[in-house]
Amino acid sequence: ALEEANKEIARLETEKENLSKAIKKKEEVYEEFLRILLPSVKFTPQAIVEFMSLSPQEKRRFLKELQKLEEGMKLESLTSVPGVQKLKFGGGRIYAKKEGDKWVILGMLDTEQDKEKGRYIEYLKDRLL
Repeated sequence: ALEEANKEIARLETEKENLSKAIKKKEEVYEEFLRILLPSVKFTPQAIVEFMSLSPQEKRRFLKELQKLEEGMKLESLTSVPGVQKLKFGGGRIYAKKEGDKWVILGMLDTEQDKEKGRYIEYLKDRLL
């Protein structure tokens, strides 16, 4: 029984490793796609993961908003996190900071609920400060 359990553990570890590689590959594909589509915008790994988790419809909406950064749209400063700005739109928020001539997308939130926004901003603060 112990030998069987060890075999199963080894099999599951291999499966987990393969899935991790597949997810990493998917993230790399998304990153390249976004880099081609939005050359003056960079994405943190977390922002890519958040983008990947959006539904196809939400992805289109977020891409439309991200395109505004390419067009030079001004963002609103996030008073609670210095250096971070937000792009507000119906159905979500995009949090970014400027690095040289590029925008760096720190994260995306697909809700307008105040409770969720507050939690996300705290999460951003923890990541950045």
